[in-house]
Amino acid sequence: MWSAAAASGEEAFSLLFAAHQYYGDPFWEMEAGVLATDISSEMLRKGYSGQFQNERLQKIAPQIFQSYTHKQSEDRFQFIEKVREKILFRWFNLASAKFPFKQRFHIIFCRNVILYFSEARRVTLLENIFNALEPGGVCLSACLK
Repeated sequence: MWSAAAASGEEAFSLLFAAHQYYGDPFWEMEAGVLATDISSEMLRKGYSGQFQNERLQKIAPQIFQSYTHKQSEDRFQFIEKVREKILFRWFNLASAKFPFKQRFHIIFCRNVILYFSEARRVTLLENIFNALEPGGVCLSACLK
């Protein structure tokens, strides 16, 4: 799975938990995970740390939250290593002419980032995204006009 424009990684962690919910505990033994990319190195560092304020994690189901985090302080939690190692945080500019990925993705999430590109750049970006998608895969993004 690829979380493009992942910011600090909340979406990437959510993808992991959705996969875990679908596959159950065998998911943690699978060669599967999330590539979380962003253009902001600062956001990527935050995501890589796996540390979040309590309010950022409130929408996570309590059983997942309790099982896969440990308390850092009164209002700060960190995802355990088993969870963090399933996400690869990397710098990437979606405006790149070509995508360097060696393998295709089964699922790609782009959130609203495509809306910030010019109409012409959107076409190239979408072509690159769909070329990075495994046949039969799914790309979820904001709707375009």
